[in-house]
Amino acid sequence: RMWIGTDPGLNAFDLKWNYLPLNTPLGACQVRALYHEPNDLWAGCYREGVVRAQETAGNPSYSYYYTASSPIVSNTIFAIAQDASNRFWFGSLGNGISVYTAPTNFSSLWLTYTVADGLTSNRVKALAQDDRGRMWVGTDFSGLSVFDGARWVTMTTANAPLGSNVIHALLKDHFG
Repeated sequence: RMWIGTDPGLNAFDLKWNYLPLNTPLGACQVRALYHEPNDLWAGCYREGVVRAQETAGNPSYSYYYTASSPIVSNTIFAIAQDASNRFWFGSLGNGISVYTAPTNFSSLWLTYTVADGLTSNRVKALAQDDRGRMWVGTDFSGLSVFDGARWVTMTTANAPLGSNVIHALLKDHFG
């Protein structure tokens, strides 16, 4: 199946087209990021937080994460990634990163990273983890931040051969 994030909601293509509106407590989800795992689909929304659609025995259920109901840093999420420890990273456009560890006691399982912690910018557009366990963070106008679990390293056009400090996408290939 191919998932297509739209304003507002999702389209799924599986031999035929299906439209799935994603209505959140804050309104219709304008999808900006998607992440899929075996029975869950995560959608990062513009101003509506994050929607987690879970399917169990053919019955969908939805969980919503937004600033009024969880410690997520922003309701505008532009990037989603899962790390090797099964934590979910949510990159926001202005408030840094929230890291969520499932499945119990939501409040105690959220971390936040911002420029105060060493992130190069709070405007996060892309996330990816490499084979060494480092989380790479692409930002809007400020280059890359790389987190090794203890410290942040910044790469910009001033200290690395980047074509631009505006990073729209990151992808780890099979070389790691």
